Order: sequence, then C-alpha cells, then structure tokens
Amino acid sequence: MVVKANADKAASKAFSSLLAYRAKENEARRKEEERIALLKAKRGERWLPSVSKDMALEKVLEDQLLGEVRRSRHKKQLGTYI
Repeated sequence: MVVKANADKAASKAFSSLLAYRAKENEARRKEEERIALLKAKRGERWLPSVSKDMALEKVLEDQLLGEVRRSRHKKQLGTYI
C-alpha cells in the first residue's frame, strides 16, 4: 500500500512538473511570436532574425570553404598532399 502511494505521489509530481515545463515553453513561444510580429511591423517581412542568422551561417560556411580551398592550393604549391 505504501509503495503504491509513493508511486502515485511521484507520478503526480512528475505530471505537475511536465505541465509547468509545457507552460514555460508555451510562454516562451508566445513571447517569441510577439517579438517576431514587432520586428515584422518595424523592419518588414524580409529582415527577420532567422534570415540574418541564416545569412551569417552562410558567410561562415563560405569563409570556411574558401579557407579550405586556399589551404589546399598552398599545399599543392608546396608539393605536399595529405
């Protein structure tokens, strides 16, 4: 009987913890949607944070690719191949 009561108590605690986590998650999602709506109103549809993040990521990837090409050219000029 005590084991079942403890299990029920633990399940209840876990469920309430899950509900609290989901409430926080929903609140964060709502705030982000409000922030995005404000940005859309101020800057227009095109310049959203996700777009600028994607542009920054593309630049980093492009720089990495160019760096690899330059290094490989330099190695070929030195006559070392890896």
